[in-house]
Amino acid sequence: MERNAGYQLKLEDISRFCKMDRFYFDKVFSKIYGISPMQYLHKLRLSRACALLQYSDLNVTQIANSTGFKDIHHFSRYFKEKEGISPSEYMKKTRGTRYICM
Repeated sequence: MERNAGYQLKLEDISRFCKMDRFYFDKVFSKIYGISPMQYLHKLRLSRACALLQYSDLNVTQIANSTGFKDIHHFSRYFKEKEGISPSEYMKKTRGTRYICM
């Protein structure tokens, strides 16, 4: 999942890659990691987005696209829900700092 987080992954795709039934994969993954595979994927995407917002010259739309979110609106809503501020506000506040999100 780490290598392909920037793509539109579905649970079916991930479980097929692991040669497992998707329900069984979900159960095993959740037991090992304490969260569902999709929750893990979203956390991974958010973490990468935070790093890009802080340290890259990409704009918010480019970051949303490169981290696997469906579109800029979905990314912005999800980011604000998890971080409490919009991606652009986060970028302004943290650009070049060592602040870590989540």
